[in-house]
Amino acid sequence: MLRIKLYDIRKILFKCFPIFLLFICQISLAENQITGKIVSNDGICLENIHILLQKENSGGIIAFGISNSKGEYTIRFETGRDSIFLKTQSLNYAVQQLWLTNKNQIQNFTLFPEVKELKEVRIKASPIRQHGDTISYSVGAFAGKNDQVIADVINKLPGLEVESDGRILYQGTPIRKFYIEGMDLLEGKYNLANNNLPAESVASVQVLENHEPIKLLRNITSTDKASLNIKLKRNIAMTGKAKLGIGASPMLWDANITPMLFNKKQQLICSYQANNMGKDVAMDLKTFSIEDLMDMLDNNTEKEELLGIQNLSTPNFNTSRYLNNNIHLLSTNYLLILNHDLQLRVNSSYLNDYQKHNGGSRSEYHLGNDTIILQEKINNRLTKRSLINEFTLSQNSDRNYLKNTLKIQAYWDKQLGHVSQNNSPIRQDYQNPFQSFSNKLKWIKPLGKKMWQLASFVSYNKAPQSLLVKPGVYEDIFNSGKSYDAILQEANNEELNINHSISLINKIKRWSLTHKIGYQHQQKDFDSRIYLNDNLIETDLGKEFQNQLNFRKNKIYGNESIQYITERFKLYADLPLSYTNYNISDKISNISTQKNTFLFQPKLRLNYEFNAFFTWKNTWKKIHKVGDSRRINYANVLENYRRLQKQEAILGETKGQSMGTTLHYKNPLSSIFAYAGYTYMQSEKDLILHNQIQNDGSMLLQMKKNDNRAYSHNVFAQASKYISNWKTNFSLKSNYMLDQQKMFLNESMTPIQNENFSLNGKITSDVFSWMNLEYKNQFSWLMSKVDKGNNNKVKQQSHIMNLMIYPKDNHYFGCSSEYLKNEGSENIFLDLIYNYTLKNKQSKIEIRWTNIFNKSSYSNYFVDEYSIVNNYYELRPSQIQLNYSFSF
Repeated sequence: MLRIKLYDIRKILFKCFPIFLLFICQISLAENQITGKIVSNDGICLENIHILLQKENSGGIIAFGISNSKGEYTIRFETGRDSIFLKTQSLNYAVQQLWLTNKNQIQNFTLFPEVKELKEVRIKASPIRQHGDTISYSVGAFAGKNDQVIADVINKLPGLEVESDGRILYQGTPIRKFYIEGMDLLEGKYNLANNNLPAESVASVQVLENHEPIKLLRNITSTDKASLNIKLKRNIAMTGKAKLGIGASPMLWDANITPMLFNKKQQLICSYQANNMGKDVAMDLKTFSIEDLMDMLDNNTEKEELLGIQNLSTPNFNTSRYLNNNIHLLSTNYLLILNHDLQLRVNSSYLNDYQKHNGGSRSEYHLGNDTIILQEKINNRLTKRSLINEFTLSQNSDRNYLKNTLKIQAYWDKQLGHVSQNNSPIRQDYQNPFQSFSNKLKWIKPLGKKMWQLASFVSYNKAPQSLLVKPGVYEDIFNSGKSYDAILQEANNEELNINHSISLINKIKRWSLTHKIGYQHQQKDFDSRIYLNDNLIETDLGKEFQNQLNFRKNKIYGNESIQYITERFKLYADLPLSYTNYNISDKISNISTQKNTFLFQPKLRLNYEFNAFFTWKNTWKKIHKVGDSRRINYANVLENYRRLQKQEAILGETKGQSMGTTLHYKNPLSSIFAYAGYTYMQSEKDLILHNQIQNDGSMLLQMKKNDNRAYSHNVFAQASKYISNWKTNFSLKSNYMLDQQKMFLNESMTPIQNENFSLNGKITSDVFSWMNLEYKNQFSWLMSKVDKGNNNKVKQQSHIMNLMIYPKDNHYFGCSSEYLKNEGSENIFLDLIYNYTLKNKQSKIEIRWTNIFNKSSYSNYFVDEYSIVNNYYELRPSQIQLNYSFSF
C-alpha cells in the first residue's frame, strides 16, 4: 500500500488551499448565467416550468432550471460552444425555444396555454422530482412487495444512506431534522417512526436541502444542512402496526403494538415493544439530531459510566443472530398545537432490558520487542432500566421563536460479569445508577430590523456507582503482593452546569452577522475510595486511594458568526473567543490547581455551486482546546478489573488545524447522487498517555507532560444510481484512513501508525414482478504498526443477500444469507421465510427459520494502536418463529 510522507503532504496541502480558493474564483469567471422570468399571457407568474439548455435541438442537456413561485429562474452553465439551444417544457403550456449566443444574458418568456390531444398515453410519474430546494422520492416507485416500514424504502433511495444503527445520511452528511407532515414529533429519535410507520401509508419522502427549521431566521441566515420530511397519503390520519410472534427453542415471543395519529392539530406515536428474540428495540430511543449531538459538547446530560466490567466486542451484524435478551419498551410521543403556532410536546419512555453476553477473546499486545498474550472467557449479565421524560413548549412563527425543554432522566442499571482469565475465574459486580435534570431555553424575538436571541441551559447530574471484583486484583499495589478475597471501588460524581448566552442577529444586504456573548459555570464533585475485603474483614485502603475532587470552571465566551451568501457562493465564518478559569482542588491529596486560558478557534466554510449538478464544499478550522475535564483523579481509580488509572489535573492543551474538501454531484433527473472528498488533521498535544501493560494483561494508565504530534488523513467517495426501468439502485462507497501518533508503552516512546481501507457495494432490485433482490458487500483491510516492528494486518469481508420470490399473489418465499470472512475464520448464515398476506391486504402471517446451519459462535479480529484482538461470541441457536402482523 502506498506510503505517505506526512510532512510533504502537509506542506503541499497548506500551499494548495489558497490555490483552491483562487481556482473557485477562476471557475466563476469562466461560467455563464441565464436568468429570466416566466409569465402566462395573462401576466401571471408561472411556477414549476422546466427550462432546458441543450447543445442542439435534440442534443444532450447541458444544464436545467425550474421556475420558482415568482416565475424566476436561473441557469448556470459552462460550455465551449458558440451557441446554445434554450427551450421551455410544461404539460399545460406551449413549448418556446430559441438559439442563443454563449454569454451572460436575461431571457424572459410569455407562455400560452396549449391543450394537447393525445390518442393514447401512459403516464408514468418520475420516481424523483426536484422543486427548488426540495427533492421528492415517490415511495410507490421504490417500494417492493416485502417492504413493510418506511425504513425499508429509505434504504433504497439514491443519495440517502441508512447506517446500521438507523442514522440517516444525505450525501454523506447526517440529516438535521426528521419531520412527519412538517412537524418535529420525535426530536432526533426518529428510529421509532422509521421502524414502525407502514410504508403503504407514505406518499413520498422529501429531502429539504438548505433547510432552516426556525422560520424567523429563514430570510436572515443561511444553512447548507438537509432535513427529511415524510409526506403521508391524503386519507391517512390513523395508522401504525401490530405484531405478535412465538417461536422455539427455547420458548420465544415477540410483541409490538405501535398506533399512530396524524392530523393538523396533533400527532401521536405510542409504542409497546417486547421480545426475547434478539431485537434491540432500545435503538428506537437513540438520538441522531445534529443539534443535540453538538449541544452535548458543552451541555451534556448523557449517562456517564465511571467504572465498568470487562465487556465483549459484539459482532457487527444483526443483533437477532447473537443477542440473548428480554426487553420491554414503552414509549409515548404526543404533539399538540395549542394556538398561534404554540406547540406542546411530550416524549416519554420506559425501558427494561436484560441481556446475556457469552464469549471471549485472545489479545496480543505488541510492545516493540516484547509480546504479551491474554486469553479471557467472558459471561456477562446486563440489566438496563431507565425512565426518560421530556416536556417541550415551543412556538415557531414569523414573529416569534420560543423553545423550552424540560428533561428528567433516571437509570437503574447494573451489570454482573464472570471472566476466566488464563483459567483463573474473576467475578465483577457493577452498580451504575444515574439521575439527571435539565432545562434548555431558546428565545428569538425581532427588535426593529434585528433579531435578539436568548439561550439558557441548566443541568444537574448525579452518578453514584460501585464495582466489586472477586478475587482481588493488583495484589502488588493493594495488598503488598499477597492474594486477597475482593476489592470494592466506590465512585460518586455530581455535576452542575449553567450556560447562558445572548445574541444579536443582523442582516446587511448579502451579509448576515451574529454577535454572541455568554457565560458558563461548570461545577463537579468527584469522590471515590477503595475497600479491600479479606477473610470477611473490610478495610479502607486510606487516603492513598481516595479522591475528593472539586472542579470549578468559569468561562466567558463570545462568537462573531459571519455569512456571505450569493446564488453561487456561501461563505460561513465563525470567530469564537473564550476566557476560562479553572479551579481544581482535592482535599485528600491537599492539591490545588488553577489555570487561565484564552482560546481563539476560528472556523471557515466555503461552498461553491458550479451549476445545478455540482457543489464544492471546503472547510478549515483551527484547533485549540483544553482537555479539561470529564475525568480527573489524583489517586488511582479501578475502572475495571484490569484497568487502574490515575489522571492528574495537568489540563493539557491541544493545538493544530484541520481542513477538508468535498465535491458533491446530484442529478435527480438521471437519479445519480455522488460525492468525493479528503480531510486532513494535524494536532500537537503537550500530554501523552503512559500505558504500563503488566504480564497478566492489566494496565496502569497515566497522562504525563510530553509533546505529542498526531496526523490523520481520510479519503472517501460514494456514488449511487437508480435505474427506474429496472427498479434497481446501485451504490458504491469507499474510505481510506491513515493515522500516526506516539504513545508511551512500558516507559518507551513508541510511534504508532494505523491504516484502514474499506469498500462497500450495494444493489437493490425489483426488476421482475415475481422477484426482489438485495445484495450488500464490504471489504476492509486494517493494519497497525508499532515502531519498527511487524505490521498487524487484518482482512475482512462480508456478503449479504436477500432474495424474495413471489410465485403467486399474496405469497412469497424468502432466503436471507450472509457470508463473513475474517482472518482464519469463515461463517455462513442462512434463513428461510414464508409470508402469506390475507385477503384484506392488511394482515400477514410469516414463518421464519433462522440460523439453519445452527452456527454456535462467531469470531472476528480487531486492530488498534498496539494490539490485535481475536474476539469470539456465542450465537443464538437455530430457531423457528411464527409471526402474525397487521397495519392499520
